[in-house]
Amino acid sequence: MSLLKSLTGLAKATYELAKEDKEFRKEYAIATVTYPIVVGKYAFDLLDKATEATENFEKVVTKVTIKQYENKFKAHGFDVTIEKE
Repeated sequence: MSLLKSLTGLAKATYELAKEDKEFRKEYAIATVTYPIVVGKYAFDLLDKATEATENFEKVVTKVTIKQYENKFKAHGFDVTIEKE
């Protein structure tokens, strides 16, 4: 079966469903509008996984937060070292 035949069959089935099923028309409209969002999220997730950006960001934020609290304690006369569990 050629790609053109497959696409034509898919288009016909979509058209028939749209004619017969009101709920399908609503779902199809929503899917059409949200498709770019889904693709963007998928691409972003792949990029994030490849670069470990979220993991690195969380490490940096944790270290900065720990240092901030250590400095607050030291400002009040406590010599404290906070360790991440």
